[in-house]
Amino acid sequence: MAKPAFRAVLLLLVVPLVFAGCDHFRSFESVCAERVGPTRIDVETMPVRYETDLMRSYADLAAKDPGQPDLLTLGLVAADMKATVEYTANGIVQRRTGRYCMRPSVRVRLAYDPMTLYVAREQPEGSCEFKLTMEHELKHVRTFREFLPDAAAQIGQALRAEFGNRIEYFQSEAEANRHVEGITRSFLGPYVSESLAEVKQLQARIDAPEEYARIQLAQEACRRDDPPAQ
Repeated sequence: MAKPAFRAVLLLLVVPLVFAGCDHFRSFESVCAERVGPTRIDVETMPVRYETDLMRSYADLAAKDPGQPDLLTLGLVAADMKATVEYTANGIVQRRTGRYCMRPSVRVRLAYDPMTLYVAREQPEGSCEFKLTMEHELKHVRTFREFLPDAAAQIGQALRAEFGNRIEYFQSEAEANRHVEGITRSFLGPYVSESLAEVKQLQARIDAPEEYARIQLAQEACRRDDPPAQ
């Protein structure tokens, strides 16, 4: 079973601004058009790593994932999908009025952090049953790992379409920061949430009834071939 969740971390890292006074013969807009660098959007993925926890009971794991109460929870992969956003601005302030123009540079790092793979302690490490459960849970880990680049590509495309390469104008630097924070929370968050819903569907396919039936039969074979010690 897999149980993903989402959280976001926003880092507004505004680099020192380029201050420029506009002379009497040029508009602020023309100075901005000449000097402000292009919009830059980078969406990166971090390596998918996980910790193992082999100390929880069947009941403990069932409490973590109560969605299927009629099934014995043999193992579980729990993962938080984290989006860390760093924002810097290529900006110019008009000294006389405090107006601010800029194009953003946005770097998004996607990661599953933390990710924990659980196998119930009733299945001792190295046992036939343990190996079956671990094999199944590693399928979930592989799905998380394979999906992350697709999510990055989708989010990058969406952000490039949202920001374009237009110059943004604000009454102040503080207003610009509030604007970017608002976009991050209202625009990026839903896209990441959509990615989370998509990976949940992929994980659900791994937990299909046919897979559970296969594991159950294999577990029964394990118990016949390797009965518990008396």
